[in-house]
Amino acid sequence: MKSPHLLRILGAIGLATLISTGASAQGHAPAEEEEVAAEDLIGMVIVGNVSVPVVRGGRVRHYEYGTVGLAVEDTRKYMEDICERRFELADAFLVFLHSNPFTQGGATDGPEASKTLLSLTSQIVGPDIVTRVNVVWSRTPQSANNANAFGARTADVPCGAN
Repeated sequence: MKSPHLLRILGAIGLATLISTGASAQGHAPAEEEEVAAEDLIGMVIVGNVSVPVVRGGRVRHYEYGTVGLAVEDTRKYMEDICERRFELADAFLVFLHSNPFTQGGATDGPEASKTLLSLTSQIVGPDIVTRVNVVWSRTPQSANNANAFGARTADVPCGAN
């Protein structure tokens, strides 16, 4: 029997995948967006690092690594919710990214992935708590400057280690 936690993540990923592929299937051209830079994470709650394979011709060519930042509407009010669900968020992000590998790389595929990560975040933490997800992509792993949700610090609000 699958756990409710796993079912919730899989359901959120399924819905997010339908949402993200729906616009493509309807022939809407993606909006042109700028690449996210490291300074775009300033003031955001850093929830850690993720990886995604870049697949071309059915083969993994390389991995892209991203540092994920959440723009939280009110960190004092919602930080406990973010901390309590940080591992569920990480699971959902990684399952989605590895189920939907990039075809070009972070600069091209990253903006659309960020929209889906925001949708996943809203489903897990609640609507209107996180207003934006920024991911800084790189071909090499980056540190989160000792500011992550995995037992260290998240922004200026500590999450308890567990």
